[in-house]
Amino acid sequence: APNEPAPMSEEKHKTEPWNWPW
Repeated sequence: APNEPAPMSEEKHKTEPWNWPW
């Protein structure tokens, strides 16, 4: 979905720790 955050998105994982594998 266009509004859903991509899994481990480069932009997301830098600012939103919502789904970090570590």
